[in-house]
Amino acid sequence: MVSCAHGNSHVPSEFASIFDEMQMSDDTMCEYGARQLFENIAPSIADYAELPDVSHLIVDVDGSISDGTAFSEYTQHLSAKQAGQIVRDYYLPYLMGFEERAEDWIAAQEAMLLIDIHTFEPIVQNIPVGMDIDLVFCHTNNEERSFALRLKRAFEKRAPWLRVRFNALHKVEEDSFVQHMRDMYGRLLRGIEISVGQNVIFPEGIRVVSEVICDVAKKWSTDSKEH
Repeated sequence: MVSCAHGNSHVPSEFASIFDEMQMSDDTMCEYGARQLFENIAPSIADYAELPDVSHLIVDVDGSISDGTAFSEYTQHLSAKQAGQIVRDYYLPYLMGFEERAEDWIAAQEAMLLIDIHTFEPIVQNIPVGMDIDLVFCHTNNEERSFALRLKRAFEKRAPWLRVRFNALHKVEEDSFVQHMRDMYGRLLRGIEISVGQNVIFPEGIRVVSEVICDVAKKWSTDSKEH
């Protein structure tokens, strides 16, 4: 499965007035380059892939409704009716699409790999982040760690100029779509967030990153079926 939690810039017309005075570009309403990466990767490897229907500034499928992290600073003060509409129309359908597909594979006792694509700004508050790719996984899960190591070694071989780090951008236990799926499906699901620096989002960079991810994922799938 391939997801891209922050890959859509769409704002439904009924909520457009929230952003009228802010003159936000599409690159502000989503993570720059994330959708392009998703569209390069998903057709090649995914048995199921989906983008959210709306911008994460409307509702963030990477966040939690119960913990209050799903609504942005622009939508957290909406009425209960409006918030309920957003959850019903945009938040839950995204999660349920992945959950329904996962249930099918669980019933068949098939191992699942979930890749969530993100991008990040390479300079924050005038300080370079110091990496080009971050792989966020559960370090106590041997298979997730093994997959991350495969990716890192593949990048070192194919694109040694890319600096790859592990679990650098945030703690794996923080609210995220991947963590939600881990909690739901435990031992049969391996999840990893792949965050790529926006400085790498140019045609050659997208091509190389996409090829490495697809090659490693295909090899993982083949190995899983053999075992």
